[in-house]
Amino acid sequence: MQYNPALIQALGDIVYERCLTSGAMVWYGDFTRVLGYSAAEMGNDCQTWLERLYPDDQTKVLATLEQAFAQQQAYELDYRFQHHDGSYVWIQDRGVPKDITAQDSDQFWVIGVMRDISDRKQVELDMHNALMREKELNQLKTRFIDIASHEFRTPLTSILGFTELLEQYAHKFNPEAQRRHLQRIKGAAQRLQTLVDDVLSVSRVDAGQLTLEPAPVHFEGLCQDIIEELQVVFGHTHPIQFDFVPQYQGDRRLLPVLDAKIIRHILSNLLSNALKYSFPGEAVSLVVCCGDRQISITITDRGIGIPQADLPHLFEPFHRAQNVGKIPGTGLGLHIVKRYIDLHNGTIMVASLVNSGTTFRVKIPCSFVSKP
Repeated sequence: MQYNPALIQALGDIVYERCLTSGAMVWYGDFTRVLGYSAAEMGNDCQTWLERLYPDDQTKVLATLEQAFAQQQAYELDYRFQHHDGSYVWIQDRGVPKDITAQDSDQFWVIGVMRDISDRKQVELDMHNALMREKELNQLKTRFIDIASHEFRTPLTSILGFTELLEQYAHKFNPEAQRRHLQRIKGAAQRLQTLVDDVLSVSRVDAGQLTLEPAPVHFEGLCQDIIEELQVVFGHTHPIQFDFVPQYQGDRRLLPVLDAKIIRHILSNLLSNALKYSFPGEAVSLVVCCGDRQISITITDRGIGIPQADLPHLFEPFHRAQNVGKIPGTGLGLHIVKRYIDLHNGTIMVASLVNSGTTFRVKIPCSFVSKP
């Protein structure tokens, strides 16, 4: 069959004739521009063409061609095809039966057109990703409303309740009772403040508004300050075992260069979680090692642990493990920790066993400078 070269070139597609009986192929069109191959490299049989199909698409393509051969019918395919440069392009492939002549009546030939549809596929992928992102955001919104409504309502109820109590019966309370009620109001307000701060932190990180401000950090002192603060908050219910291994240059102690505010948030969150989910009286361990151009932090508790089914979702926003029961929390803390560690190009790993405890290991690359 004769084809108009000018018309084929104007269309910009690849035209071919394929024998579904023998596998022979004849190529026409500007395949060098579309796929980068020369005429010799295109080959003259289906095997060469098949070897360039994306492996995951081969089964589907062969099944369609076998059906077309069995029923002597047209076919239409979308598949990925290897370009000469090694990348893959999306191809739309349409074939229709060719008129059978007396000479080749024992063979089934098709005339086909291969068209590069990579741009269209990319648009479809972008649309799919956008829809999935919208669905994910809607799910996050629902989870946020469910959790935040409870987390906001509980401290607000406490604040309103104790405020009304003091307003109406303050004259009946002695100074110590008034102090206890005011402390409860303050604690509830602090829980609200923490929730608002967490939500704002997520928003700032997602919007790319958070930038690192690295500076030399007295890391051992920072850890001790955090430990003292948390011991007061948790009423010294759990001993915290702290081990610090500094980096030296000769006899001079070196300081890591990090963003102290972000590091404080990471440590405070992981340590407070370890305290919150530990069994009564059990110790929590914090080990910090400096060296090899990184700082390594290991926090271990002996508590309720994390079920295996929850581990893959641990750093997702608003996710809480199924065994937390009535222990308060929003499911934002570890998500923020992960995002902060990512900002430092660090890593976080977790190992846990239900009713035995959990270990978090954080590694953050950094430089070290002499102590001023």
